[in-house]
Amino acid sequence: MTARHFPALFLIGATLPGCLTASGERRPGSADRPASAPDPQALVARLSPGPHHRHLDALAGRWESTVTVWPRPGADPNSSGGTSEVGWILDGRWLRLDYRAADAGKGGVQGLGLIGYDNVRQEHVFNWMDSVSCSALESSGRCADGGRTTEFAGTHGDPLTGERDLPFRWRCEIGRVGTVDAGTWSLELFEAAPGGEEFRKIRIVNTRAGATAAAAQRTGG
Repeated sequence: MTARHFPALFLIGATLPGCLTASGERRPGSADRPASAPDPQALVARLSPGPHHRHLDALAGRWESTVTVWPRPGADPNSSGGTSEVGWILDGRWLRLDYRAADAGKGGVQGLGLIGYDNVRQEHVFNWMDSVSCSALESSGRCADGGRTTEFAGTHGDPLTGERDLPFRWRCEIGRVGTVDAGTWSLELFEAAPGGEEFRKIRIVNTRAGATAAAAQRTGG
């Protein structure tokens, strides 16, 4: 028996007629459980990485990140750069995204993201934390276009006003915004303006590290 089989076998064992005590009495609360054992194959499938995880393979690697921020609707954007390291962890169940601004050593932003797919809820999950806030952005949503685009929605608190449960959404697109290019992917954050209308606050375009230099070399740039 390998370590990967243990969680499935443990859960299967927990739902078998073992809900009876040694004396034959049924344990409290067991009446709410299904009388029959779950399908072992279905249970293993729900516990294991599947096709939607494979859609995320395109995000793995080292990326040069260009970040554009709009402080408020209609404001001129600010641009900066950094790098993103993205790799699978926990036996291929979660992608870990480590973002580091070019000036991270001088107070620039550092961020950590976890991206995955919940087989039970049948939706993608994206949780983001960074060095400028004590709040995490927790979001989830569905993919489209064969996994090329995914939108994650959630709510967050505003540290400036103290307001809670303000809506936001991420849009992740494999390929540069509006194009299909396996060497790039983008991440955009949309929030609600004071009047309630949604606006794009952040856009991050990631180009595979080395691709920019290689393209310049091919064109003589």
